[in-house]
Amino acid sequence: MVDIEIRTFSSFEEIKELDGFKFDNPVDKKNYSTIIGDYVFQDEVKCCFLKDNGNLCGTEHKYGFVTLLKDNSITIIGNHCANEKFDAKSKFKADRSKYINEKRRLKALSVLAELLSSKDKILSRLDAARIKLESVRERISLIKPKLGEYLVKELIDMNRTGNSNVTVIAFSYKKYQDDDGNEKIETTKTEHTIGRLQGYQFISNRPFASFSYKSGVVIDAFVRAEHDCSSARIREVDSLISDLRQIDEAEVIVHRVETDFEAFLANDFSLFCYLVSDKSQRYKLAQLALSQQNESSGKDKAKDWLAGKDRSLRKTLGADKIKIN
Repeated sequence: MVDIEIRTFSSFEEIKELDGFKFDNPVDKKNYSTIIGDYVFQDEVKCCFLKDNGNLCGTEHKYGFVTLLKDNSITIIGNHCANEKFDAKSKFKADRSKYINEKRRLKALSVLAELLSSKDKILSRLDAARIKLESVRERISLIKPKLGEYLVKELIDMNRTGNSNVTVIAFSYKKYQDDDGNEKIETTKTEHTIGRLQGYQFISNRPFASFSYKSGVVIDAFVRAEHDCSSARIREVDSLISDLRQIDEAEVIVHRVETDFEAFLANDFSLFCYLVSDKSQRYKLAQLALSQQNESSGKDKAKDWLAGKDRSLRKTLGADKIKIN
């Protein structure tokens, strides 16, 4: 690891107090020696880069670098000139890159240290999220058999396409006579959306797999961070930070599954009867819809109830027949 001292000055007064500091002290690639710090000010200060015409840059900056010159005097240079006025192979360019990277690394180490100090809290959050998710999974496992394999397949397809519409095909028949006096039937077919489902996303196993993966990432990150990280490269530190912050995404997953499932339970279950065409499955879903309404849900009642729903829907659509789309 490169040994670089990072010092950030927050006021011009701090720089002026340095031994060797001079006002309007020109700096270029010939007299530059090393970077001794950077500055981040509220007010702007003039850059001391020496231009080819012998004049100082004079551009005002709030951010730049404090540099030591070969004569041991000190000056400042704005970040724009520091980045633009030295060629890629210059010592200053290399020093600037190393300084910025090391400052970023140390800041990242500080963030990592804060996360590691919260290990018990993070692991507790992870356990709480896991318990919540298992509770939702158990509730899902109880209702899935009631939905039946046909509806589950429809919900999976709905989740894949993102199309939440429940649609039916309405057929209307009109008798007429052709020019030869033969009786014909004119058929009109139209598609109608009778409702929309919400919360069907819970049906996917992907969130559960994703939560498991992210949980493992968090735990593994704590194991990796058990050794001294003070000399770790920025890439390693950033990786640890990113992995430990997966706790946030893990909690989001749990919240989303909970929210989706509650939204699904709030749907009008009678819509389920118009997502599958198999009669026996429709009757079972009719029973489920009656249960949602706290009504008795025997098989015969479910058949009569569904027949009534179909009649009412045909009347509403002005159709002679409806077909599950």
